[in-house]
Amino acid sequence: GTDWILNPGPELFRPPAYPMTLAFLYTITAGHLAVVQCLQSLVGAGSVVLIYLFGCRHVGRTPALLTAVWLIVNPLHLDFNGKLLRETWLVFLNVALIMSLLSRDGLRVKGLVRTALLFTVLAHFDSRYVFHLPFFAAYIMFAGRKTGKPHFEFLATARHLILFAVLSLIAILLFTFNILKTVKSI
Repeated sequence: GTDWILNPGPELFRPPAYPMTLAFLYTITAGHLAVVQCLQSLVGAGSVVLIYLFGCRHVGRTPALLTAVWLIVNPLHLDFNGKLLRETWLVFLNVALIMSLLSRDGLRVKGLVRTALLFTVLAHFDSRYVFHLPFFAAYIMFAGRKTGKPHFEFLATARHLILFAVLSLIAILLFTFNILKTVKSI
């Protein structure tokens, strides 16, 4: 039967973003596996570009180039890009998320909104990334300290932390409820 689709048990739960991405890619390519694999490989290539750009901004061109070359020849990265695995997207989204948080506007409202949306997408590719929230919270709390007055520091960084957490949770809930509505209508 199809009861497991409408009423899946906890053992069957898989975050919905990757299956939805594959469904979208198959739809726009009329079901051609080779084209979908090529598009997935482009995501892997995008990871290399992001690693290089991130490295250039934070450590210099030579280390950035070495890191990008390492990712290009990394057997796991090559293997994942040749198959339809979500790990290709996880690498891309992780690098994009870290770049967003460490960007010049990363601790401003615009940067936090962008980072929260990337985090939401990442959490819907692999729900275990929700456990990274305390690390993002610690970074936001400690990196946001700019004033010399302790109680203002706490209020300023707490505001950033709360904004990031609320935006992430709202986006996750909206995305999840939309998925549930879609599944129930099937």
